[in-house]
Amino acid sequence: MTDMADDAVLETPRLLIRRFRRDDLAAFAAIMGDPVTLRLWPRLFAREDVAAWIERAMAESERPGYGRRVVILKEDGALIGDAGVLRVELMGRQRNDLGYILDHRVNGRGLATEAAAALRDHAFACGLEDVWANMATDHTASRRVAQKLGMTLVATWRNARNRNMETCLFGQRADGARPLS
Repeated sequence: MTDMADDAVLETPRLLIRRFRRDDLAAFAAIMGDPVTLRLWPRLFAREDVAAWIERAMAESERPGYGRRVVILKEDGALIGDAGVLRVELMGRQRNDLGYILDHRVNGRGLATEAAAALRDHAFACGLEDVWANMATDHTASRRVAQKLGMTLVATWRNARNRNMETCLFGQRADGARPLS
């Protein structure tokens, strides 16, 4: 992975990961409005919701280690989703939440793991002490990504922010110690 001096681009063997731009709206709105890709989300995102997501991501990415970023497939330059770290409340505590959403058409190729690993490593390199990932317990693909990253399942709970669904919380510390719930 290379990290360019301005922190704008992370590169993995198959991906370019960069900050959002406003002109990403159409491509990202197609992903966030896709019922297959977002089958386990509370709702699909309207174009104005995606525009707000992008604005928030651009603002958050000004903080070292934070911000959702666009994931681009090198082989064809396609925007295939986003991933990144946001500071959010999970189980009553503020946590560094590592999230990833990729177009369902690229599932099964290890791209979510590749993107999430790059952003986790970037977050740790920027000084974050830990990262967390949460997903519905029945979202097996997302759980596999967290496990492949070496994250530890630390708790499950009913997530009021997501239709009171049973939710997994995985954690990982930069120093390799076991994360505490």
